[in-house]
Amino acid sequence: MSNDIAAPGLSREWMDRLADAAKEQASTEKPTGNFFSTKSGVLSWNGMALPNNKMEVIAVAALHENVFYAQKFSAASAASPVCYAYSLTGNDMEPHIEAEKPQTPKCKGCPHLKWGSADNGIGKACREVRRLSLLPASAAASADAAMAATSGLLRVPITSVKNWVGYVNKLAAQQVPTFAAIVEVALVPDAKSMFAITFTPVRQITDTGVLGALVQRVELEKSALQVPYARRIDQTNAAAPQTAAAAPLFRAPPVQPVQQPQQAAPAAAFGATPPPAKF
Repeated sequence: MSNDIAAPGLSREWMDRLADAAKEQASTEKPTGNFFSTKSGVLSWNGMALPNNKMEVIAVAALHENVFYAQKFSAASAASPVCYAYSLTGNDMEPHIEAEKPQTPKCKGCPHLKWGSADNGIGKACREVRRLSLLPASAAASADAAMAATSGLLRVPITSVKNWVGYVNKLAAQQVPTFAAIVEVALVPDAKSMFAITFTPVRQITDTGVLGALVQRVELEKSALQVPYARRIDQTNAAAPQTAAAAPLFRAPPVQPVQQPQQAAPAAAFGATPPPAKF
């Protein structure tokens, strides 16, 4: 079954009018993101740990992200940053329009991005990280699978960004974009930062039908990557409403549903392991 719903025989004028209308509608509908967790060095999806702390996926799109917290960042806390910025290229970054307290008009020159501005006096107070949109390796089975696959978002900490950059450039040297390859993403112990995220190429995707569908997913996932943070509720409010506000963004499942069988489906998708093959 084809995923292309465009009717044949439409004039170029009508195709342009439909494209403009679709773009306008899409601009008013903000996508939501479902994030992987790396808390305590355990890679998990929807509250369930992935086998062997790794998964084989397709990195469809990536986003540069600058994040500044008013108080010391804690992975155990659901607090949102007071200032953050997104960029698909890493150029000309500026605070997001929905940032609670923009620190400067532009990221360039921001005092929080200077070495030594961190609480420990060593690093930067604003963390320069990556946000990735990933599809399970099973999405490479067919064009339909690529279009229907559930995507998951992964934050790559500053200490592992170099691993992502190395992977991207390794593929680029062979003229392969990240969406055209299956990669093993793993959490491994690290003496300095407790854990590191590694990226190991598994195999290239060569099916042209699948590649065509993945190209379409690239554009969709670029929007999903830019989902804004939930604004923090004022500390004068009750604690219970504050927790409820953060839950939709991070898709934190209630304790009871985690035990239900239907929750196992996403975990199985990202835990799937196709026969390995090297480039």
